[in-house]
Amino acid sequence: MDIIKKIITEFKKAKKLTLVELLKLTLYTVIFCAIIALIILGADIVFQFGLAEFLKL
Repeated sequence: MDIIKKIITEFKKAKKLTLVELLKLTLYTVIFCAIIALIILGADIVFQFGLAEFLKL
């Protein structure tokens, strides 16, 4: 039962986000994921084009 008390104590110490802060962080996360997805897409297209050119030889 000691672990549960510690969990509750730590949970009470946690800062509660406002709606504006939550929306900002959500937006930052979506933008970051979109950028990473575009980087992976670009790398995939480059490698696919390179492989197609290599196999033509």
